[in-house]
Amino acid sequence: MPRTLGLLPLLLALIASPSLARERPFVDEPSTERPDVEEGAFWSEAGITLPAYPQDADLVEFSVDNPGSPFRYFIDPKSLTVGSTDQVVRYTLVVQAPSGSRNVSFEGLRCDTREYKTYAFGTGKGRFRPLTAPQWEHIKSSGPYSHYRDLREFYFCQPNVRYRPYDAAEIVRRLSITPRHSPDSDLF
Repeated sequence: MPRTLGLLPLLLALIASPSLARERPFVDEPSTERPDVEEGAFWSEAGITLPAYPQDADLVEFSVDNPGSPFRYFIDPKSLTVGSTDQVVRYTLVVQAPSGSRNVSFEGLRCDTREYKTYAFGTGKGRFRPLTAPQWEHIKSSGPYSHYRDLREFYFCQPNVRYRPYDAAEIVRRLSITPRHSPDSDLF
């Protein structure tokens, strides 16, 4: 018995060891490293200006990998910008239901942090109504907001350099070449 009690303090010391406490196997934490930002530099969002309300003739439809979704998704290329200082892709998004009703919003997406923000919603009078305190939201991988994942992964952000968006012209080109599918096709 005395030998066993002698091992107990040693086991407790090993368990409480700071070096062991830092090891966290099986935890997948996103990297916060930013090779393009100097150490000590802080990110700051640039000011925004609401764009003109989108016109149907200008909208570009893009595909979303969400089988079974009845919605159609459009971006207004005239509103699309990439912030030169904050690297935020800003755009007008139109989501259309099968009934023809639409949600219109002006948004921003950050490639580096996998976040999006809604700055304003469209009104029935063809204007934007700004939100008073918009917040950055984490992009989810599935569900009703999976179109943000697809915008980030396939259209806005460089796959080999996740923290940097394409320029606006390349984003418009990528949106324009995606395959189109009708809502009743086998792919939806």
